[in-house]
Amino acid sequence: GSTTQATLQVNQGSGVGAAFYSTANASGPGGLLVLGHGRGSASGLLSTNDVIGDIRFAAGDGTDLVTQAARINAEVDGTPGANDMPGRLVFSTTADGASSPTERMRITSTGALGLSGANYGTSGQVLTSNGSGSAPTWQTAQTAKAWAHFDGTAATITPADSYNVSSITDRGTGRYTVNLTNTLGSTNPACFASGTAESSRIGNASPDSTDPDDKIAVEFKGTNDQYYNDSNVSVVVFA
Repeated sequence: GSTTQATLQVNQGSGVGAAFYSTANASGPGGLLVLGHGRGSASGLLSTNDVIGDIRFAAGDGTDLVTQAARINAEVDGTPGANDMPGRLVFSTTADGASSPTERMRITSTGALGLSGANYGTSGQVLTSNGSGSAPTWQTAQTAKAWAHFDGTAATITPADSYNVSSITDRGTGRYTVNLTNTLGSTNPACFASGTAESSRIGNASPDSTDPDDKIAVEFKGTNDQYYNDSNVSVVVFA
């Protein structure tokens, strides 16, 4: 993993190169591997970004045993002081066709998760898989921009529960307009409506043709193509 001469090197043809065990008659300590770094002396004060410990995984590539396949670093992650040592762990792997590792993930002193370096996403984003051939990425979570639940048979329709809905207009039997408090920022949102669980009844929701950014038109019809009032209406809007 390095062309620098090693102070200690273990080379064996079989078996385990090194093993660390503990026989403490307690919960710990277990086998310990301690890596440390002090500037100029054992207690020399480090600076932020200094490497504390470095574990390298090298493999024979037909030429030598220097090229690294993966690496784990412990680094100073802030300003250290007496009995105060903020740290981060950095995980790196080598891509196919490459000769050195690239940082893939880090865990900072605050517990933040960074992808491919100091990419921590933004508040509310979620970690999204891109399949086995690509690294995950931060993506904005898809949440409903508006929703409402109401009784469409009531004389005066008021949402029993809702989000971003100011009111509901009764447009006649089986027809309602959901009026939004804040605009959607889209004239082509995805809208869904459901009602009483009966196969003979079908709910439909779509942007209102007169004001698609502010209003959602909801309709309920039976298989006979007749409108009907539904007592258990739910509407969800994504944009």
